[in-house]
Amino acid sequence: MVMVEDSFVSPPRARVAQAVNYSMSINPRPRGPGNWRQLAELYWYYAPQFGMDPLLPWAQMLHETGARAYGGAVDPNANNYAGIGASGGSDGLRFRTPQYGVLGHLVHLATYIFPGPVNRYCTKRFDPRIGFWDGAPLLRHLVRTQPEMYQGRLLPERRWAYPGDGYCAALALTATNIQNTSG
Repeated sequence: MVMVEDSFVSPPRARVAQAVNYSMSINPRPRGPGNWRQLAELYWYYAPQFGMDPLLPWAQMLHETGARAYGGAVDPNANNYAGIGASGGSDGLRFRTPQYGVLGHLVHLATYIFPGPVNRYCTKRFDPRIGFWDGAPLLRHLVRTQPEMYQGRLLPERRWAYPGDGYCAALALTATNIQNTSG
């Protein structure tokens, strides 16, 4: 079971097949490049290179893209699996390949999770908006409405999604559902 107090920094807590089977059960025809397995293999390959459990970024991708049904501002062919930059009337960033889109998502998450770059991918090439490092690894840290202390440090007031109410709980529930899927 995944809770909002869990960390992104963890070995994988689910398998690729579980992620694929769960995703297929909610949307058998994903929009945009690649099928569920191809995309899951990218997350399960790259997330550990960041020290991240791929389960939580995968759950976030499902949430942000409506399980790749889209329907919001982001173009399904933009390979933007986290809605990066899609706010205030903007349709968000475009990544040239699914691989770059996954890396863009993971680099963007890394800026929230780690106090500094963790690998060679942590550059503006994969997230042109990079420029801050929070060092706040818990799922609940994605949404902060006020400054809080974590391990003796004051974290800045920042949010992944506005207004953020229920956002982290929704990701935790999706991640738990994936864990409970056969595969």
